[in-house]
Amino acid sequence: MFRNRIGHVLGQHHADRGARLAEIRLAIRLGLFDDAVRSIAQLSGARRRDADCLNLLGAISEALNDWKGARRWYGKAIRADRSHVAAQQNMRRMYELATFGRSREAVALGDERPALFELLRERESARVEVGGRL
Repeated sequence: MFRNRIGHVLGQHHADRGARLAEIRLAIRLGLFDDAVRSIAQLSGARRRDADCLNLLGAISEALNDWKGARRWYGKAIRADRSHVAAQQNMRRMYELATFGRSREAVALGDERPALFELLRERESARVEVGGRL
């Protein structure tokens, strides 16, 4: 199981939600997608409205080249929490890839530095203030 496979990397087993999410993000970065999906299912249980988990499922789908599935998961994450910045960034990146064939954005797993998200919010505000142009 995932926790046994990478538990030694973290040095201990964690029971709290934040630490479990950190383990899942590490599994995704290590390419252990099946283990990450199982851990997400255990973490969220029957609650399918957890924006963090839905965003991570989108990142896994994207890593597996399931673009339609990634957009679906990111959309569910945004519907679950309209202020979920990582899911918004990922959906914006998917749009840029589909429209322009490239994007400067990286996949956001939700553990990025808060300063980065503040910069993104400022950028969005500036875009709205100048009539939607970059």
